[in-house]
Amino acid sequence: MGFALQRPIMDAFAGIVLGLQRPFRVGDWIQAEASAALGRVAAMTWRAVTVVTADGITYVVPNGQLINNLIKGYTRPQPFFRDEIRLTLPYSVTTHQAQRILLGAAGQVEEDPPIARTPAVTILDYTDRGVLWSLLYWCS
Repeated sequence: MGFALQRPIMDAFAGIVLGLQRPFRVGDWIQAEASAALGRVAAMTWRAVTVVTADGITYVVPNGQLINNLIKGYTRPQPFFRDEIRLTLPYSVTTHQAQRILLGAAGQVEEDPPIARTPAVTILDYTDRGVLWSLLYWCS
């Protein structure tokens, strides 16, 4: 009997901790490392958190699992977050050209609302196919 009640009791206590700490609220966008599902928090109960992805897929994540894993919050404290695109360009493209191309492409995206953060470009690796670049940009 004790083993059967262990998980529900842990989830209930984790729900109390989440209710007191409030790391996220209904409507916030989160990604729980355990489920790797990025979605909007639709409901929070004493036992689980319901997350709905942009594709409309619903995940019910037990509170105990959320407490024991990393949670990425994309809504608070700011309504924007940083994302990354990685791509390999051939060695024939110079560093100056690659930076100009990638930053120019990021600058063409219209932001609503405007974000006062600039994108960044870095070299990650040199491979047999070319140079692996990282474009870090901000999204809302």
